[in-house]
Amino acid sequence: MTIDLECCGTPMSLIPARPQDAPFEYLMYCYECGHYEPWDVDEDPTTGDSQPAEEPAVRGSGYQWCGCRDCFDTVVGTVGTLTLCDDCAEAGCEIQNGECQREDAYGN
Repeated sequence: MTIDLECCGTPMSLIPARPQDAPFEYLMYCYECGHYEPWDVDEDPTTGDSQPAEEPAVRGSGYQWCGCRDCFDTVVGTVGTLTLCDDCAEAGCEIQNGECQREDAYGN
């Protein structure tokens, strides 16, 4: 879902947050520079108005953080489940378990 907030001259996108970003469930993300900010799920991202609690903001699939604990790549996956990016899957990383195994992890 694209909204009116901008970064780098382009609209930021609403994506599911990583587990370590709790209590926030969603982030506003800039695909140009990687900047992100927490977003309160109870607010409508286009108006700032509150939404009814029974009406989820995002359903189905979409962009989300890689399921590897220390990776900051985004993947397309099902909302509410964790998915590894291709590089983490090839490196043998595990979802939310241990350090990232990619050769380029941690600035190496």
